[in-house]
Amino acid sequence: FMIIGGRLAEAYGAKYVFMVAVAGSGLINFATPWLADTSYPLLVASRMLMGAIQAGVFPGMYALFGKWLTMTEASIFTPLIKLSLRLGMLLGSAIPGLITGWPNVFYTTGTMSIIWSLAWWVLVSSDPADNQWVSEAELRKINRKKRCHQEEAEEQVNEVNENGMGDDAGNIISHDGEGAKSNCANDGNKPTNNVKRTTPWLKIITCPSVIGLIIVKLTFNYAFDFMSIELPSYLKYVHHASKEQISSITSAIYLVQVILIVFVGWMAKVAVQRRPLGMNKTGVRKLFQGIASFGMSVTFLSLSFNNCNLLYIAILLQFGSLCSMFDSGGEIMLPYDLSDQYPATIMAIANTFAQLSAVSSTTVAALVLGGHGGSFHRWNILIRLVATVNLIGGLCFTCLVKAEPIDFGDGRRDKERKDLEASIGS
Repeated sequence: FMIIGGRLAEAYGAKYVFMVAVAGSGLINFATPWLADTSYPLLVASRMLMGAIQAGVFPGMYALFGKWLTMTEASIFTPLIKLSLRLGMLLGSAIPGLITGWPNVFYTTGTMSIIWSLAWWVLVSSDPADNQWVSEAELRKINRKKRCHQEEAEEQVNEVNENGMGDDAGNIISHDGEGAKSNCANDGNKPTNNVKRTTPWLKIITCPSVIGLIIVKLTFNYAFDFMSIELPSYLKYVHHASKEQISSITSAIYLVQVILIVFVGWMAKVAVQRRPLGMNKTGVRKLFQGIASFGMSVTFLSLSFNNCNLLYIAILLQFGSLCSMFDSGGEIMLPYDLSDQYPATIMAIANTFAQLSAVSSTTVAALVLGGHGGSFHRWNILIRLVATVNLIGGLCFTCLVKAEPIDFGDGRRDKERKDLEASIGS
């Protein structure tokens, strides 16, 4: 359903995918107390339906950002997706404790969803050209920025071919396409063409960069699912941590991510623009994802060589949390690098496979631990396994991924952008 939702958001607009997801979830929440008293099978079916309609939200964000933002702007706002998820988890844990009576929890969340849906329907559009709140001047500015960003490659290919200005072209790119701005500055009232094409499913799923994205997402999610599902048990049974200590450690992990994740996205944007040490965009993506994947691997490996010092464990987990945020400049941005037409579809495919981590992490934990939840030795085996999985994911990303546009069909602009980056990098 995530893949379907992502493709629908690209083809027909993210506004409708979000509307169905949030309004539908609100109505299901309203009906949940009645379903719980009436029919258990219907209750289960309603939760399955909620999961199906919510599946398109995550890829829908990629489609929405792709319509409104340039790549430079998206590198700042896309990490906010993870930030919103963390804040949602915190609010979802805090609000029910303030409400009396469990049915009122569902009525409250249902009401919030319906109010949000009404505001969303009135205020938001999938495309800035369809938004009644966007003035003509604002629309021209948005279209001009996007057109400049799209035509930048064409302009620079001509310069490289005619003048051999590889270094100068690289400098122009590092300033977000200022060389192309002069040619499209007065063309802001021309909207970008949105041509509907048949989705090249086979080309997408067999692309080495997409395969690398799938693997790193699966392995990275495996580590996070371990931390969210198994870590509290590890702290409780191995290190004899109290509930308050466990809560403090896990809350601190989320707090660090909330505070610094946007800063990491900004760092990635600056690195792509300024090309430190001569790195191209692929090098930047691999550097940031390497810090995330290999940093998490080092964290878990270090956990298996501890002396049962809870402070040591807390510091290591914070280090791992800090490293994990660097995926905001790695795999998080890769769908935009690979295609202007199908970023939501690519993300949805990768994230669909990544969801297998929740099932696999709990299954593997049960097999390794067996009935020995307090065994220090068995937990170390499990933790080293998680470290190995992240190491493999980071290596696959490094070997397979190229952060350059892929011609999935008749994508002339994608091909020209790819030729540009190849000529500049040589």
